[in-house]
Amino acid sequence: MNCLCSLDRVKWERLTVIVVDNGSTDGTVDCVRKAHGDARLIRTGANLGFAEGNNVGIRAALSLGADYVLVLNNDTTVAEDVVSELVSAASELSDAAAVCPMIYFAEPADVIWYAGATFDPARSHSGRMTGYRELDRGQYSGVRRVDRAVGAAMLVPRRAIETTGLFDEELFLYYEDVEWSLRAQAHGLSVYLAPTAKIWHSVSAAAGGEESLVSAYYGTRNHLCVLERYRPLKGRARRRRRTGVLLVHAAAARRSRAPIPYLRAVASGWRDAARGHLGRRPQPAVRDSR
Repeated sequence: MNCLCSLDRVKWERLTVIVVDNGSTDGTVDCVRKAHGDARLIRTGANLGFAEGNNVGIRAALSLGADYVLVLNNDTTVAEDVVSELVSAASELSDAAAVCPMIYFAEPADVIWYAGATFDPARSHSGRMTGYRELDRGQYSGVRRVDRAVGAAMLVPRRAIETTGLFDEELFLYYEDVEWSLRAQAHGLSVYLAPTAKIWHSVSAAAGGEESLVSAYYGTRNHLCVLERYRPLKGRARRRRRTGVLLVHAAAARRSRAPIPYLRAVASGWRDAARGHLGRRPQPAVRDSR
């Protein structure tokens, strides 16, 4: 509810808040209706995943005539001027596929999570996001191009959606923002960071955190899928990159609370990517063991 409360304080008269309830069973719907009755609530009836769940909301926004759609995770809070700052930047950029805000960790609130990101589909490791875990000292200023947007918060002009399309629903969760960014760039559009627009992010809260088994499976599978889709390789180069992806994601097991199940989830995601198995993974296969 913190996200919706922060949106209530946003200074933008034409703001319409659309809440997509992606199959919750914890009373979220009643809470939203009671505390935020002005929000437009859409119930999917099932967990459609990040990609399809957001697509439901994007379609609804477009049907209402929106010129811009702000895709926003429910584990974020936003600054009062976030919409005006993003729209101001986007309105000056004729080639904008998306304009992203500066994103901080929820705690500590002055430590950066996203100040842009690089992504090279030829490599098995694209590195951390720009500014990751840096204290904000004003080192990132001015609107600038970045390689990819981040689905936690991205303002997308209507024309960019009409050109690029929606998120790839086969990916279900993770890397759908990367794939969308690469697809937009293939259409001649660019992704930008507007650092004067600010939000705070609890980071993968719905998936159990950055080192959850859900993150391990979908992150590994979709990373490899996107690489092979946008930079196909053959022979030894393909095998080398596939091995690199496996090692990159397996290395995160040392930070997991369940290292062995985490490694199994990584291996499962890697195998499914190699076999071309996409869509939703049955939940028991990636459930944390505690």
